[in-house]
Amino acid sequence: MLSTDKENNYPRFIKLRVITDYTGLSLKKNIEKCCVLLHDALINTDSEKGFNTLNEEIQVKNEKISYEEKDHRLLWLNIIIGNIKNNITGIYHGITKREMPLFLNEQKYSFTLSLTVIHIKNPSKMLINSALFEGLLL
Repeated sequence: MLSTDKENNYPRFIKLRVITDYTGLSLKKNIEKCCVLLHDALINTDSEKGFNTLNEEIQVKNEKISYEEKDHRLLWLNIIIGNIKNNITGIYHGITKREMPLFLNEQKYSFTLSLTVIHIKNPSKMLINSALFEGLLL
């Protein structure tokens, strides 16, 4: 999951988790466990019906994506996933199933660290926003 200020902006935070079961109830359980869902927030998906189980807690924009468009809705998600795949094959030369959660946490840390350097002028705001995204502050 990515958190942005406006639709299709550069993400402020990412949340990476291993999901073994891609059914609606499993997705809902995993997302509710790791994120705070607000009614005024929007989740963009690529017409995956499993996300429709979140309609009561959050707005769901569940439409087919035209990936030929230069600035499609899931552009940053695709860029970040592409970078993660390149790290797996290029830097780590593959990882095991057991190492996947550790690898995803490392990728999340690297992304957050790069944003902290960008937002160094106001680091306390960055930490508070990060804690809210992680569900630590309510």
